[in-house]
Amino acid sequence: MSSKINNVAVFIAISPSHISSFQSLIKFTLKETHLILLNPGNFNFNEKLWDKVVQGDLNLRYRPRSFVKKALFQIEKLKGYKRFYIKAKNIIGQSSVNLYFCHFEDVITNHFANELLKNNQNEFYVVEDGILNYYMPKVNYRSLFFKKILCSLIGLKFKIFYDHPTQIFKSWVNAQYVRMPEKAICPDKSIFLPFEPIDYQPNSENVLIIGQDIRQEIDGKEEYSQKLEKLFNHVLDKVGDRKIYYKPHRNGDVKTAENLLKKVFGQYLLYDDPTPVEECLGQLLPKNIFSFESTAILNIKLALKRDNVNLYVFPYMDDFPEIGELYKNLEISILNDISH
Repeated sequence: MSSKINNVAVFIAISPSHISSFQSLIKFTLKETHLILLNPGNFNFNEKLWDKVVQGDLNLRYRPRSFVKKALFQIEKLKGYKRFYIKAKNIIGQSSVNLYFCHFEDVITNHFANELLKNNQNEFYVVEDGILNYYMPKVNYRSLFFKKILCSLIGLKFKIFYDHPTQIFKSWVNAQYVRMPEKAICPDKSIFLPFEPIDYQPNSENVLIIGQDIRQEIDGKEEYSQKLEKLFNHVLDKVGDRKIYYKPHRNGDVKTAENLLKKVFGQYLLYDDPTPVEECLGQLLPKNIFSFESTAILNIKLALKRDNVNLYVFPYMDDFPEIGELYKNLEISILNDISH
C-alpha cells in the first residue's frame, strides 16, 4: 500500500461508535497533520484530537413507529444533511484530502464521495463498521433506488454503488482499517485498526443483554419478536434469576423488547444510552453478556483484558454462516435454538 499523499484527513461519523474508532485510529496510527471531523449527528467526541469539527443539527436516533412518521423522519434527515453539506463543503475547501468513512449507503458519505471522486488526488479509506467488513451482505437495491429519488428531490447526489457497500474491492478505495485484517473481506487491503482495551471487575449478579432493535425494521415485528424471546429464554436457562440490564440499539423501536422483558423476566433495568456499549461496561459490570450477532460482542471480545466474563451469541443471520464462524473462531459461545 502506497504512502498517503495528502496531509488533510476528513472523517464522516454516522454513529457514536464510528467516532470511537476514528479517535483510536488518530491516537495510535495516523500521521496526517490536519484532522477534520464531520459530525452531522452531534455525537460526543474528544475535542483535543481534532483540528476542526463541523457539527450538524440532526437527531440521528431513529425511533418512529408508524409509516408516516418514518417517512417524515427520513425527509427531515435528508433536509438536515443538505444543510450540513453546504456548511461542511466550505470548510473542507478545494484541497486534496484523505476521506475516512464507513460505507456508501449513508447519504452524506455518498454525497461527499461523489464530489471527492472528481479529484484523483483524493484518497479513500474504509474504517470498520462492525461485522459489515467481514461478509458480503444482501443489498436492498430497491431501498437504495428509493433513497436516490428522495435525495434528488432534496438536492443531494446519491449514487447507487454495486457490490460491497464499502466498495473495498474498487481500485479507488485505498485500504480499510479493521480489527481483524486477516479475517476481513479483501484482506490484502486491510490494515489493523487499533482499539482501547476494556478492563473491569464483573459483578456475578449482573447480566447485560445487548439489543438489536433495528432488526425489527428490516425483518418485521413478528420474526424479530420470536427470535428475541428465544434469546431471552436462553438467558434464563444460562443464568437464572439475576439482575438484567437491557441496552437497546441506538436506532429502532424498543417497545417490543420491553414487552418481552416484562413477560420473561418480570423485572429488568433499561439502559437507554446512545454511548457505545463498550464504553458502558465499567458502569454495568456484567458477568454475562448476551446478544445476537452484534458488533459490540465482537469488539468486547477483542478488547477485554480478562477471561472471567462470559459472552454468548444467539444466531440471527441464518443466511450468513460465515458470520457464525467468525464468532466461533473467537471462542464466543454460540447458543443453539431452543423451544419453550
